[in-house]
Amino acid sequence: MQGVVGDAWLPIEVTDSAQDSPAGGKALTIPTQGITAETMRRLVFPNQGLRRTALQEPLPEWSGDLWMTMSVMVRGQGTTDGFYEQSVRIPEKKRPRLFHRSETPDRLSALSKAGVDYAGSMQSQVLRHSVYTYLQGGPERVKWDRDSTKAWWPRYARRFELLWAKEFFPWLWSAPEETEERKVLTDWVLLLRDLALRVLREVQAEMPIHSGRQYRAAVRAEQRFWSSLYNNDSFSFLKGVRT
Repeated sequence: MQGVVGDAWLPIEVTDSAQDSPAGGKALTIPTQGITAETMRRLVFPNQGLRRTALQEPLPEWSGDLWMTMSVMVRGQGTTDGFYEQSVRIPEKKRPRLFHRSETPDRLSALSKAGVDYAGSMQSQVLRHSVYTYLQGGPERVKWDRDSTKAWWPRYARRFELLWAKEFFPWLWSAPEETEERKVLTDWVLLLRDLALRVLREVQAEMPIHSGRQYRAAVRAEQRFWSSLYNNDSFSFLKGVRT
């Protein structure tokens, strides 16, 4: 059954791993960090691994913008890990593309997936490298397994995620239909870059560090940020982009 109990408000996971379930899937579960932008994206867009229930579909006579709201109490083994709620405004002109299922790949859906993927790359390939560099005092080589650094990193990873998640759907809805996809995604990456830099500045302002290493740590963290940003494994297409 895997949690599929007929709850009229509970979305169902229908990923490949759930196809063999007798109920045709499994109940959506939310991790301890709460509702992510990726979860909301999959709920908003059809064919993204989640099946909405009938109560999560708009009635034909509804007009104007819609709001998709998710709320959940996250529970662990004998613990309660918090109540979370997220809402997404869906502009009226986008509704036909979101609530009329089609097998044809949708540009907006593809943009949304690319936007989330780029946010993940900015976090793991750029921000993480620079934050680790600062927290370790600006070494030549970062030690990825240092416990003290690993303990602090989730705090700033979560901070970055909250920042970009707030901007994600407004960016997506504002993407012009006639604009080239690369231009739209470049604008998104530039926004992600600015948000990641904001988080790095917060790390530099908040985290204690040996006074004799502070200048070196700050300079090398900045260097690591920009070199990681333009690396071929991350966002090399930003080279030459004027901002």
